[in-house]
Amino acid sequence: MTATNATKSVLEGMYAAEAGYVAAGGPGEASFAPLAEFFSPDVVLHQAEAMPYGGTWHGHQAWNGSSSR
Repeated sequence: MTATNATKSVLEGMYAAEAGYVAAGGPGEASFAPLAEFFSPDVVLHQAEAMPYGGTWHGHQAWNGSSSR
């Protein structure tokens, strides 16, 4: 497998996990476990406030809805 194919495979897996997470209700509703493997435990995500899950999210726990953003 080439590096390009490996990268594409990882991104496709992450996007599929994200789609499932959002479809299941997202933060506070869905399990973050399928997405966790794609992100460092200390990840920081910045989303526009106008988005349904807008704000700044710190780490896996915030995405799980079990701690503050």
